[in-house]
Amino acid sequence: MVWSTKLQANSKSIIALGKRCLRSIHSSSRRFESSKKPGTGSEVGSANQQANVGATLRAGGNTKTVPTWLDKRYLVWSKYYKSVDEVPGVVDWETIKRARSYGTIRTNLGCIVIGLIGAMLFVYLGKQDAARGDNINKQNLEWHKKINEDYEKSKKA
Repeated sequence: MVWSTKLQANSKSIIALGKRCLRSIHSSSRRFESSKKPGTGSEVGSANQQANVGATLRAGGNTKTVPTWLDKRYLVWSKYYKSVDEVPGVVDWETIKRARSYGTIRTNLGCIVIGLIGAMLFVYLGKQDAARGDNINKQNLEWHKKINEDYEKSKKA
């Protein structure tokens, strides 16, 4: 009974925290939109914007975004830029989206290949164990035999 009461109290506090976070995010985004005035350092590519990693703003109909550390790696990996240093401070959102998609697909394919290699390795090792006559049942019987012998020794001592 006490446990369920504590759980209800914790869930209510978590919900309240979530609401506060959403309210904070919403109000800060409204402040960001209202602070964009020409000549105040909020233009695309300015030092203020480059420091705001992950921020998105509209300029001339195109959505521009400050790329994150991982976005820069994806842009280089998908061959949009030759090196991480060449990636500009602000990049078109569609370009980042395509680069992320490419990087995600490549990462997933890499995980599949590693999984297949691991599966083939374990099949090979299992066949070797079967050829030697090793199996789980035999190991389990030996372990139980050893445990029982140790118990009998400790019982006599």
